[in-house]
Amino acid sequence: IVTLAAGGQLNLTSGVNQSVGYLVCDGTIQPAGTWGSSSSPAANQDNTFFSGAGVLTVANTLPSPTALTAMPGNGVVNLSWAAVPGATSFNVKRAPTSSGPYAMIAASVLTTNHSDLTASNGVTYYYVVTAVNSLGGSVNSAEASATPVGPPSAPTGLFAISGTNQVSLGWSA
Repeated sequence: IVTLAAGGQLNLTSGVNQSVGYLVCDGTIQPAGTWGSSSSPAANQDNTFFSGAGVLTVANTLPSPTALTAMPGNGVVNLSWAAVPGATSFNVKRAPTSSGPYAMIAASVLTTNHSDLTASNGVTYYYVVTAVNSLGGSVNSAEASATPVGPPSAPTGLFAISGTNQVSLGWSA
């Protein structure tokens, strides 16, 4: 994402073409295409925000969320990921096998974390997240997996042996 505030200007060197996912000029997301000054071959020429004869190619695609982690609990998997500039929400997807196919389990998540409360203990789940804004969504993040586990079973065969001012406890494994 390239953000140019009012009064800011990007100098594009002649013969150098750069690509970005988004271009924001004075708070407004610009359409996809090529951008540059009037001395460039860009389709969108703007001398207010650009100088030089180079070209900036804008794809208008969000980057994928990064740093996805999946932490298992008892009947839950807690997910978190890094924020994505330009994203207004996130979609969380899950699969029973690595690499999918993934099914949406949470849409329009407004934070960078989600708890999958439908996970079953002992089952491995594979997760991806996509970033979303008014122009569409990103491709899937890298995958993270987790296997929720329940608490251990209560011990069996519990016994106590009394002693002077103490009690010793034991149990079967």
